[in-house]
Amino acid sequence: MAGIGFELRKLLQRDTLAAPVAALGHAAVIAAGPWIFTILALVLISTLSGSQVSQETLSGFRVIVIYAFALSLVATAPIVIVATRITGDAIFMKKFERIRPLFVASLATGAAVTAFLTLFAYLALFRMPLEYALVGVVCCTFVGMIWVSLAFCGAVRDYHGVTISFLIGLLTAVLATAGAMRQGFGAPGMVLGFCVGLAIIFFGLTSRVLATFPQPVPQLLDAVQTLISGLRHYYALALGALLASVAIWIDKWIMWVGPVAERSQVGLPHAPTYDSAMFIAYLASIPALALFVTTLETTFFDKYRKYYGSIANHATLAQIRRNAGELEHETLHTITRIVLIQATLCAIVALAAPLIVAASGLHLQQTGILRVGAIGAIFQFLFLACSSLLLFFARHLQYLGLQALFLLLQAGLTLATIALGIEFYGLGYLLACLICGVLSFFALASTMRDIDFLTFIVGNHRRPLAI
Repeated sequence: MAGIGFELRKLLQRDTLAAPVAALGHAAVIAAGPWIFTILALVLISTLSGSQVSQETLSGFRVIVIYAFALSLVATAPIVIVATRITGDAIFMKKFERIRPLFVASLATGAAVTAFLTLFAYLALFRMPLEYALVGVVCCTFVGMIWVSLAFCGAVRDYHGVTISFLIGLLTAVLATAGAMRQGFGAPGMVLGFCVGLAIIFFGLTSRVLATFPQPVPQLLDAVQTLISGLRHYYALALGALLASVAIWIDKWIMWVGPVAERSQVGLPHAPTYDSAMFIAYLASIPALALFVTTLETTFFDKYRKYYGSIANHATLAQIRRNAGELEHETLHTITRIVLIQATLCAIVALAAPLIVAASGLHLQQTGILRVGAIGAIFQFLFLACSSLLLFFARHLQYLGLQALFLLLQAGLTLATIALGIEFYGLGYLLACLICGVLSFFALASTMRDIDFLTFIVGNHRRPLAI
C-alpha cells in the first residue's frame, strides 16, 4: 500500500478544495473496498426490492453474500500476505519479471482453496441444496480472487483504476441483481447477478496488475512452487494472517449458533440481531483506515526509508539513531492522532445510536450492540494498525502471537456474553479489541525503541527467501 500512499499524497498536495476529499475517498476504497462495496450493494438492493421479492428470498441472498466474504477471506489470507511479502522482495531487488507469474499463481491457488473450502462448508457442514451451494461457491471464488488482485494493486499505484473498478462493479451488481429479482429468479439468480458486478471488479483490478507487469509466465508451476516455499518459509506470517481472518469473524460465527441465531431458506445460519448492528458499527472505522493510508503510510514510509537508507549509506551512529527517533516519534504520534479522530467519530455514533437504529430499520434492542460495537471499532483500528506495522520490521512471531490472542479473546469473551444475555452482546468484541489494541500499541512502541538492536543483531540472523 505504500506505493499507492505516495500517489495519494500527490493528490492531497493539489491546491483545490476537492483534492483532500478525493484522496480520502480513494484511500477508503483502497483500504476497505470490498467491505464498502458489500454494504452499499446490499443496502441498495434491499431498497430496490420493495415488494418484488419475499423477505425470505432477500435474506437468503444476503446471507450467501456475507458468507462469501467471510469464507474467502479465511481461505486467501495466508496466500495474500505471503505473496505480498515475496512481491515486496522482488520489487526491492528489481526482479519485476517475478511478479506476474506470482500473481497468476496466487490467483489460481487462492481460487482453488476458496472453492474447495466453500464447497465443503456448504455441502458437508450446512447441507445446502445443490443449486444454492454452486452459486455460493461461484460468488465466494470471485471474492477470493478480488482479495488477491486488490493486494497486488498495491504495487500498481493506480488508485483511480481501483476506485473506478469498484464503482462500476457496484453499479453493475445492483442493476444485475435487481434485474434477476424482477424476473423472479430467486436467491440463486440474484447471487449470479451479484457475481456479474464482482467479475467486473476482478477483471478491472487484474487488468491493471497485468498491464503494469507485462512479462510472460513461462512456467506457472515454478511460480506455484515459489508461493508454496514462501508459505513454508514465512509460516508465522501465513498462520498469523489465517488466525487474524478467523478472529475477525469468530464472534459472528458463535452468534450464528447462539440463542438469537436464525436459519435462512438457503440453509445457512445467521444472527441478524447481532450482525446488522455490528456491520453498521464497523463502518465507523472506515475514515480511520482512510487516514491510515493517506497519512501514516506516506509519512511512516518516508521515515522508514530514511532510517534504513542511512544504514545502507554507512551513516554515523548518531545519524542512524536520530533517524530512528524520528521514525518512532512520527509513527506513534500519527497513530495516536488518528485514534483520537476515530474516538470522536465513534462517540458521535454511540450518542446517535437511537437515531441510526430508527433510520436503518433496526430493532430498539440493537441500540446497545451498535454502541458497544462503535466503541470497539476504535480499538480494533488500533490493533489492526499497530499489528500490521510490526510486519515492516519482520516481527512475524509477535504478529502471530497477537492474532492468536485476539482470536482466543474474541471466542472466549463472546461465549461469555451469550451466557450473560442479549444486554451484553458485543461486549466480548469490545473487550477483545481493547486488550489486543493496547498490547499491540506497546508491542509496536517496544519495537520502535529497540529498532537498532533488531536491525543490526536480530536481522542479521534471518535467512531471506531466495526468489
